[in-house]
Amino acid sequence: MKKKIAILILISVFALQALPVSPACAAPAARRIALLPVAATAPAREFPGVEAKIAATLAAWFRTPLPSFVKTYEIIPADQIETALRPDGALNPRKPDLQRLRQLAAQLDADLVLGVIVTDLSEHLGRNQEGDIILRTDLAMRLVGYRADRGSLIDIKDREDYFDSWSAGGEAANLAGVLTERLLTKAAGGREFWPR
Repeated sequence: MKKKIAILILISVFALQALPVSPACAAPAARRIALLPVAATAPAREFPGVEAKIAATLAAWFRTPLPSFVKTYEIIPADQIETALRPDGALNPRKPDLQRLRQLAAQLDADLVLGVIVTDLSEHLGRNQEGDIILRTDLAMRLVGYRADRGSLIDIKDREDYFDSWSAGGEAANLAGVLTERLLTKAAGGREFWPR
């Protein structure tokens, strides 16, 4: 009897696998995301870890959760993005060309093209009257992008300042991660792109 039940279960499993899946039941295609290299003004390049923190925060935002079987986002490989950027180079941090983002989206077949521009960054250490080390960090960034399905351009600016006793949280790289997250949250909340 147990053998018959086991055989019946196996037959059922193979029969179900052979059935065609309705397009209405199929998982939607993963959205293709192009994350551009960080563009920065000359002073921002002097701070180690800032560009890496921004890039890591962008990638983490679009990472599909481990238990998810349906791939929500597909990050376009960096080498394809580099190839697409070659003729004109990276975004100009002083004056980003938003039309160029539209062209990149078409060239990469991307649903969303995003880039972060560091527009201002300074960090100063000093001492107060008690002899404590004081850190002052000023950071301004801009999130620019293009959403292909709407044909809409994204351009959001924000800044973060820290002025207090020295703390790792007040260093430029950490503020860059916080500010990138805030820019992405503003864009998602404003329906510039899809929330996580």
